[in-house]
Amino acid sequence: MADNQDITVALEQMKARASGYQLYARYYAGDHALSFATEKMRNAFGALFRAFSLNYCAKVVRATKNRLILTGFSVEDGGDDATDAWGIWKANRMDQQAGYVHQAALLYGDGYVIVWPGADGQPVLYPNDGDVMTVAYDSENPGVILWAAKRWVADLKSKKVRLNMYYPDRIEKYISRSSIDTASDRAESYDVFEAPGEPWPLSNPYGAVPVFHFANDAPVGKFGRSELVDVIPIQNALNKEVMDLLVNSEFSALPQRVMTGIEADVDPDTGKPKAPFFATPGGVWTIGDPDAKGFEFTAGNVDQFLKPKESLLRDIAAVSDTPMHFLIPPSGEWPSGESLKTAESEFLAKVLDRQIAFGNRWEDVLAFALRVASIDSDARLSALWKDPAPHSEADQANVAVLKSQVGVSNQQLQRELGYSEEEIEHMAAEKAEQTASLGNAILTQFEQGQNSEQP
Repeated sequence: MADNQDITVALEQMKARASGYQLYARYYAGDHALSFATEKMRNAFGALFRAFSLNYCAKVVRATKNRLILTGFSVEDGGDDATDAWGIWKANRMDQQAGYVHQAALLYGDGYVIVWPGADGQPVLYPNDGDVMTVAYDSENPGVILWAAKRWVADLKSKKVRLNMYYPDRIEKYISRSSIDTASDRAESYDVFEAPGEPWPLSNPYGAVPVFHFANDAPVGKFGRSELVDVIPIQNALNKEVMDLLVNSEFSALPQRVMTGIEADVDPDTGKPKAPFFATPGGVWTIGDPDAKGFEFTAGNVDQFLKPKESLLRDIAAVSDTPMHFLIPPSGEWPSGESLKTAESEFLAKVLDRQIAFGNRWEDVLAFALRVASIDSDARLSALWKDPAPHSEADQANVAVLKSQVGVSNQQLQRELGYSEEEIEHMAAEKAEQTASLGNAILTQFEQGQNSEQP
């Protein structure tokens, strides 16, 4: 039986945040609570639209994620540390995995990366969602992680739960006594888990917790905030407006007619009046009573539903700092140039803020990974990002020329243009080869000129 009370704290933290994580995941996937569904909606469509949603939550998350493209790392002294860090990055295929971490942080508010040696001793980066991990921060030193925990179902058959506790000097591994359905959120419900051929606890020789917390829109040492917190209530109202539109279109698709002065036929089986439909569309109606009268209701106007829908989309754009043209494509030409920069100014400010926060974490991740790889380094890594601002190729080229005139290196300009470290190295090698070939050609011409007869 485990007596580590940090386990109880960790499980309580996970439980407290679990409902929020589940809600954000559902809304991102389009599984919305139709809390505004009316009786008319249920009568008109039954279970057909039980899971209906016009999902803009995913758009809000992806809008920011798609502008967070990490292109490399640099160091002030220009040493090999940046190259080594980028080698670890590429070996772990983080060009794809980093997007997963960013999405987890933006969606849940929290994403995590565990760094630990693989079977070959080289550092492995393990991305994790916020719903399976938690951390405890030092109240005296904000940002310093005292311990971290990961909880997951290890065996789908027994549904027993594995739990790892990460400390600066060790890793403790546990397993629940019962299935996840009956397991308690107390330390007493877990036993020590001894992995084959591994000591318990497992020593951590690196002197720091090997877990890195990507907190979205949060102060240092706090849990993050989902991009969907303010969007979900508006998304619910938007779904309601769209459902009202569907009901209106259903009842207005064919004119609703009323007949007076006639006697309705009775269904012999049920004894109830038959529905008053007298002819097929385009057919001829025959009514025996000369005093019978008929009229029809005017079709509803859908504009009363379309205008609130657009207004709600503007609300989503406002609370999430998402450009409106991301949610509703312009009916005419897309904004360009300075108008596009203006339309995306608040969104770009948000993206740049996330680049700083997430970039700091990636720098910590790769610095730890270099230690795992036994690469001693005191250099401070700096994460490099693709410029999130919309630019035409001509604009980018002009800016690069101006920067080169004030002394910015070619390598830095290439990074800002979005080239990876590998592409920059390849271009440098090609340029060196071209320079050498040109020098050889000039030398050959000179020698030929020296040996030729002079007039």
